[in-house]
Amino acid sequence: MDQDAASRYLDAASEMLGLPIQAGHRAAVEAAFAVLLAQGQLVTGFAIPEETEAAPRYRP
Repeated sequence: MDQDAASRYLDAASEMLGLPIQAGHRAAVEAAFAVLLAQGQLVTGFAIPEETEAAPRYRP
């Protein structure tokens, strides 16, 4: 997602959630969102082989 698309997304999400982003905080919010996007791309960019089966039960 490019900077312009991210900015439009933040505007739409802010309006939809009713959480205005103050002008003085906008740069920090955009920076935090960029970090979240990068983290998400690490997860979604990892290809799981077709033969991988889900664990029947998670045990920490």
